[in-house]
Amino acid sequence: MYTSLLMPERSGAALTRVTRYLHGRESPRGGFCFYRSAEVDEPNLFDTYHAVSTLTLLGDPLPGKAALLRFVQLFPPTSQLPALYYRTLILHSLARPDLIESNKIRRLSLAVPAAGHFSRTAALRRMFETVQLKRFLHANLIAPVVVRWIIAAQRDGGFGDKPNLLDTYSALHVLAGLDGLNDVVASAACRFVDMLQIRAYGFTITADSTASSLEVVLAGVQCCKLLHLPVRYPRDIVSFVLACQAADGGMSRVPGALPEIESTHYGVMLLLALADRAAANDNVGTDDSWR
Repeated sequence: MYTSLLMPERSGAALTRVTRYLHGRESPRGGFCFYRSAEVDEPNLFDTYHAVSTLTLLGDPLPGKAALLRFVQLFPPTSQLPALYYRTLILHSLARPDLIESNKIRRLSLAVPAAGHFSRTAALRRMFETVQLKRFLHANLIAPVVVRWIIAAQRDGGFGDKPNLLDTYSALHVLAGLDGLNDVVASAACRFVDMLQIRAYGFTITADSTASSLEVVLAGVQCCKLLHLPVRYPRDIVSFVLACQAADGGMSRVPGALPEIESTHYGVMLLLALADRAAANDNVGTDDSWR
């Protein structure tokens, strides 16, 4: 099993507990749900994606793979983006590209929202999911209108109705997928992301906030990877992730909250991402940042 080089014993034990937690949320019918109990068994695509992706990252053999495939195929083929997105990512994790609805993905379009009132966060999320899906088909993505719309919305280096780390990661991911992450945009984004690096959590969500969560910290680490920016407080991040783990092995978005599968996925992604960075760094034994 993969363990973090930062806190190998604690991280390794944490990942072992995660595996037990996730298998405890698995339905005999296939699929996962974080609130599963003896009385409630309602697996869904969202939780199933996060569970399967996490177990795949941890090298779990997924003994219930046949039931998982039957569960996914219970959902009728759809062009609705969220269902198509999670269904496709589950099938990709299960190494079943033959079942991916390629024609529906090809018909997806990348477009900017109509003029008027709209949620920039929701628009960026739709673009993020569309780019991710089309990458499975190795599509040649060209959308200059989308690139211009995103770049025009950059403020103080970040993105979002109020510049924040979550929307900034979505925007940078889409720009990178469309070959639109130029030096000017990247340089401004580097300043914004670096400003949000803080001790205790690793990253905060906005310039005037100290709020954070596993999702926010993961977005920060992913932004650093895209921008080739040092992660300044890796040990603080690992400590924060471990503080979010409950006794049953699940992780919550912040310490003390309700554990669920989505945040567990984010916590595991962080431990493994930081382990990769530590392995590539010459100063693993110090508190120094690394790229």
